[in-house]
Amino acid sequence: MNSSPVRRSIRLCGSQAAQALVPGACLTSLAVFRHSCYLQTPDQSIVCLLDDLNVPGPLHVLCRLPGNFDWTAHLQPGQQGVVSDTGILLNKLFFFYSQSTSIWQPPRLATPDPDTVQTALRCLQTYLAAGRPPAEQAAQESGLGVFILPLLRGTLAEFIPTTPVAAAATGGIQALHAWLYADARPDWVAPDWVAPDSVIRLLGLGPGLTPSGDDFLVGLWVSLHALGWHTAANRLAAQIIPLAGNYTNLISLAHLRCAAQGQAAAPLHCLLQVLYTAPAAMPEAVAALTAVGHSSGWDSLAGIVLATMAYTHNPQH
Repeated sequence: MNSSPVRRSIRLCGSQAAQALVPGACLTSLAVFRHSCYLQTPDQSIVCLLDDLNVPGPLHVLCRLPGNFDWTAHLQPGQQGVVSDTGILLNKLFFFYSQSTSIWQPPRLATPDPDTVQTALRCLQTYLAAGRPPAEQAAQESGLGVFILPLLRGTLAEFIPTTPVAAAATGGIQALHAWLYADARPDWVAPDWVAPDSVIRLLGLGPGLTPSGDDFLVGLWVSLHALGWHTAANRLAAQIIPLAGNYTNLISLAHLRCAAQGQAAAPLHCLLQVLYTAPAAMPEAVAALTAVGHSSGWDSLAGIVLATMAYTHNPQH
C-alpha cells in the first residue's frame, strides 16, 4: 500500500516563482542540494524550494521544514512533480500546500537624492576600508568584490587585478563604467548601442552555481532599476539576456532574468534601501548581503557600487 505524501506548508513564494507555479504545470528537479532544490518547468522557468529560514527572493519558495531536513536524502535530479490548485506534489513523497502562502515582492524605492547617496557611499567606503575578518576578506578577493573600493575611490583605471577572475572581468567592468559615466545626451542609450565582447564575457565568469560575473550583473541591473535608469537597464538586458544561455547555467540565467526586471534576493534590496535612505544601518546591510553564497554578495555589491557611483556622477540620466 502506498503511503500518503508528507504534507508541508509553503510560507512565502517569490513573485516570479508564483508565475511559474500555475496549476497543471509539470516540474522536474534540476539540481538538488542539502538546503535547496531547484525545479524546472517545461518552458525552463526555475523555482527554488528552501526552508523558511532562508531569505525571500523572486524565485524562492520558502517551505516549513524540520531543522535537519536534507533535500538530497529524498530527491535526485530528474525526478518529477506537478502543480495543483492547492500546492506542489513532488516525487509523490511530499505535498507542499499553498493555501496560506504569501507572495513576496521587493519593496518599491523612491528615486534617491544624489547628495544622500553620496553620503551613504562615503559611509560604505569608510566601513569597507576599515578591513574585514580573514574569511570575509578571502571571499571578497576570490571574486569581483575586489573592484568595490577602486570604484568607490574613483581609481578603477589604476586597478591592477591579481586573480584570473578579476583580470578576465576588468575589460567588461571598465566598458560598463565608461558607458554609465558618459555625459548626458538624448541618445546615450541609442538603439544602435552594442555591448562589447568584454561585457559579454562577464556572463558565466567564475566558478559556482551563480558565477561572479553573473552576480555582478545582478547587482548592476537591480540598482539601475532602483535608481530610475530603466532605459539603461533595459538596453543592457536587450543585449545580454538573449546571449546568456550560451555562457551560463540555467539556474544563474533565471536569476539574471529576474535581475533584468529589477528583482533579486531580499538582502540586495535591503542594502539598496539603506544606501539610499539610512546610511547608519550600512554595516548590518552589508553583512546580510555578503553572507549570500561564498562571494555572490560581494560580487553583486560591486555591481551596486558601479551603478550608484555613476548615478551620483550624472543623476539626470
